[in-house]
Amino acid sequence: MIRRDISFVKGDSHKIKLRIKLANGEYFIPKESDRLYFTAKLVSEGEAVIKKYYPSEDFAFSTEDNFFRISFNPEDTENLKAHCDYLYDIELSVPSFDKVKTVVKGTLLLCEDITKRTDYV
Repeated sequence: MIRRDISFVKGDSHKIKLRIKLANGEYFIPKESDRLYFTAKLVSEGEAVIKKYYPSEDFAFSTEDNFFRISFNPEDTENLKAHCDYLYDIELSVPSFDKVKTVVKGTLLLCEDITKRTDYV
């Protein structure tokens, strides 16, 4: 499992890249039935404030570089509190091996946005 903290301005678009390295040193390439789930919460037993899943428009894989890309849209965070440490993890589900594994976990810090959409001229 990798520990990775994420920080960006709430209400902004943001992307993160992720590669999953296997024990044999090769990178994980998902099969059609494999799933990944990104979940962020204020407390671990609380309600999810952000959910993303692979495969979807916001959670994609590139065979060119073996990176997963998770996209955050303004509406994902615009109503969340700034300067809070949200807990997140990314779980991998591989049905063919009957396994679920947390591959990344960390904190998500949303910084305060200064220029609001109402400030646009």
